[in-house]
Formats: sequence, structure tokens, C-alpha cells
Amino acid sequence: MATSLDEANAANVMPNLLQAAAELMTNVGISATLRRIASIQAGRNRTLPSSLENALVELALVPTRHNMRTTLLLLEEKDETRVFRAGALQVLKDAINLSISSPEKSIRKSASVIREQRRYQGEGRVSHRSIGSTLLLKGLECDHALILNVGNMGASDLYVALSRGAKSVTVFSDLDEFTP
Repeated sequence: MATSLDEANAANVMPNLLQAAAELMTNVGISATLRRIASIQAGRNRTLPSSLENALVELALVPTRHNMRTTLLLLEEKDETRVFRAGALQVLKDAINLSISSPEKSIRKSASVIREQRRYQGEGRVSHRSIGSTLLLKGLECDHALILNVGNMGASDLYVALSRGAKSVTVFSDLDEFTP
């Protein structure tokens, strides 16, 4: 997404941003929105444009990172949309913000910086009680870990599972002894 926004020329910044938004939220309506914006730009609209439509027209006329950020925020606030990839949307918004504050960095480079920061910090996405897998949780991210069906695990999976609890680990198995 970041690369498509970096490489976009003035004519396709708006469609690229709409496409990126459609991969992160529902009811963006790319084709209907593009038709509506074309109608507004041609002066054929019968109803007044919304703040989102005004932002899209402004983005088409002046494809700056500031206008990208404004448009993305308005798309997120649109009544009909629902964000289903909140983490990815936040990374994209943070990348655009970083590229605004550091104009020498591309959006792609900024996204890479943000991704590395999140990788080291963790995402803080584990609630008070969570059910997860070893792929979803980092080591020592939870206070207590419960490990189910240990008899079905291989040595490497068991090692990873055992490293998830910071204070305690409880192991459940049908077998009294097992050899991973």
C-alpha cells in the first residue's frame, strides 16, 4: 500500500488511496466514489459534496501527504465503513504521519520504520483473558499460559508454548509422560 501511494502520480493518488482503504475497511465503494468525484469535479453534482468528497477532490487536485492523511481519517469516520484491519490501518496512518514529519522519508520507508518499532514493542493486543496460539503471542507476553494437548506437540512447538507465560505455565495432557 505504501509503495502504491509513493509511486502514484497526480492522476492516480486518489484511486490508490481508495484501494488501500478498501483493503482495510468495508463499504469504501471505490467505483461509486470515483464516479461521484468525477461528477463533482465536472460540476454536474446535484447534491452538495460531503466533507469526505471535498477531501477526495482536494486530494485529486493537490496530492500531498497531508491530504492523504485527511482523506484517510475521513474515510475511517464515514458512517457506512467498518475497519476490519485496524492494526494495518494504524500502521498506514502512522507511516503517513512519519513521512509528513520527515519529508525525506518515503511512505514505504516510514512504514518499514513503524513496522520495526511495533515488532520490538509488541502490539499490546492481548486482553485480560485471551485464547491464542504460539503464532499470535510473543514470548512472556502473558502472565499465565495454559498449554492444551501437549501429547500432540512436537519439540519445537512445545518449546515455543512453554516460553509464553511470564509467571506460570500449566500443562494439560492425556498422557502422564510424553516425549516431544
